[in-house]
Amino acid sequence: MAKRPTRAPKSPPSGATPDAPTTPDAIEIAMDALAGGATPGAEARAVLRGHVALVEQQIGLARNERFRNRIRAVRDTALSVAVLALVGGGGVILWNAHQASGLVVEAFHTPPDMAATGLDGSVVAARLLDRLSAMQAATDSSRAPASFGNNWDEGLSVEVPQTGMSAGEVWRMLRQTLGDETRLSGDLVRAADGTLTLTTRVGANPGVSVSGSADELDRLLDEAARAIYHQAQPYRYAVWLSREDRPGDEAVLAELAASPDMTERLWALVGQSVNAYETDPLRTVALAREALALDPTFHKARWNLSDGY
Repeated sequence: MAKRPTRAPKSPPSGATPDAPTTPDAIEIAMDALAGGATPGAEARAVLRGHVALVEQQIGLARNERFRNRIRAVRDTALSVAVLALVGGGGVILWNAHQASGLVVEAFHTPPDMAATGLDGSVVAARLLDRLSAMQAATDSSRAPASFGNNWDEGLSVEVPQTGMSAGEVWRMLRQTLGDETRLSGDLVRAADGTLTLTTRVGANPGVSVSGSADELDRLLDEAARAIYHQAQPYRYAVWLSREDRPGDEAVLAELAASPDMTERLWALVGQSVNAYETDPLRTVALAREALALDPTFHKARWNLSDGY
């Protein structure tokens, strides 16, 4: 605080009492007393001490205000960073949901008494998924996974139901709405005579049911897996039948060769061409040419054509 300049005491106006104050300012009265060499009274000392305390308080408030301004700046910066992170993170989540693919098996509905013995919906779904995973692993094909309408190469998983609007449930809804996952659901029902009926539903396809006795659950799961593979992955199913030396692959390829889907039709012709290679090379050439007539850039048919000569 700047020191006040020392000044001579004011002369009292004419007719005034010499000891009367010359100003109504309490600070100046106390300063006049000090400047005149007089010892200030208790009141003057209190005024000066109060003024000093007030100045110190004002200095403290100014410091606090500067500190608060710094806090506000840090808070605003942190808030901006948080908003950007939230927006960016939300974009990443939505993008990942949009890119989601693969097969998701929802927990099946099963009889309460079976669930009580450990054979609940998640266990049945997992056993079915094991069979589908084994079938896919045994399917060796040169066809690119991305060319399938239902591409399971991104993974196969069982989804356990959750209660309430949890983070997992929100993520499931985003994947289901924005992504390209193939979803499989089903139920296992026991009739009054003990017969079990396993019904599976994959994507928008109609449900497929298989029935058997209570001790035939493994067979029911095997048949359900083959039906699902046929519905959702018909070309791969035909390849699997061929690799396993099972009948029926030609019938599946014939269905696909008549498909309105150009990609499925081309690959069906290629599959038929490959199957005919050892027994009927001329048919191999004819089928390869048919595929090239549909798409001259389809290199797999060109390779089959060269192999047939």
